[in-house]
Amino acid sequence: MSLSRIVVTLVARNTPDFMLLALDREGEHYSLPGGKAKEGETFIQALHRELEEEFPGLEVANLEFYRRFNGITPNSKREVVVHVFFGDVHGSSKPSAEVTGSIWASALARKSLTLTDITRQIIESLKQDGYLHKEG
Repeated sequence: MSLSRIVVTLVARNTPDFMLLALDREGEHYSLPGGKAKEGETFIQALHRELEEEFPGLEVANLEFYRRFNGITPNSKREVVVHVFFGDVHGSSKPSAEVTGSIWASALARKSLTLTDITRQIIESLKQDGYLHKEG
């Protein structure tokens, strides 16, 4: 059975080439911030809760569904279904203790980071759909 993981693409609409990426607990892979929905939560509720836990000073509004992706988590090797949302982002992106680290990564910076496979898949889709520059 697949786990459902909610991910928001924290690409501010006025700076579309920067993405907020969170470093996993093992300090090995960067991915888009988000997490699993709890029983009874909608994807939007889960996304707000997870972002509040991971980035307490971050405010996200105007969430809009983008696409769904399937993949495998890098550490546990479990199947994951990722629901990606766009949103307007404001406030501090300083992570909580739940997140090892984070970065607002440009296209150039993303090339040098170890990203999860699903994050790479999402970035490629964003490029193909014209949301990110293809050279990034």
